[in-house]
Amino acid sequence: HLIHQVGNHRMQRILQKYYIDGLTWERVSEDMGCSVRWIYVLHKRSLPLIENVFVNLNEFLNSSL
Repeated sequence: HLIHQVGNHRMQRILQKYYIDGLTWERVSEDMGCSVRWIYVLHKRSLPLIENVFVNLNEFLNSSL
């Protein structure tokens, strides 16, 4: 998964639980032992990291052509 390319393990777990495992934000927060609000904050912080993974992948694929 591209999620595993995100450098922060905690953010990887949040993204995995929500996007891959299909858990609600409330369940993700319970599983990780923190508030839903904090999960939202970490999720927002993870989005630029995911975007960077996609940009790097796109650059790699375009350079391979």
